[in-house]
Parts: sequence; structure tokens; C-alpha cells
Amino acid sequence: MGDRVLLPENYVSRMKNGPGPVIGVVTALGTTYRGTISFIVGRAPAEV
Repeated sequence: MGDRVLLPENYVSRMKNGPGPVIGVVTALGTTYRGTISFIVGRAPAEV
């Protein structure tokens, strides 16, 4: 928990952040959500 990850683009993130994946933070483990944004694209780059 607490890891920064890349989440897939969806219509809300596209309006708020533009096209492409959005950075999120893992806040819980073990979800029952199975929708299109339920998977992680990869780890987010480290902050500089």
C-alpha cells in the first residue's frame, strides 16, 4: 500500500488530466471491482 501506480485512461481521467494513463496511489488491497480500470498498467515513475 502507498505505491504510486499507473492506471488506464478512462473518460473522467481524460477530461481531468488529458489522454494517457493516470497516476494513482494504492490505498487498499483485495477489491471486488472488475471494471475496465481495475488493472494497473505499471509502476509510476519515481518523483524527482
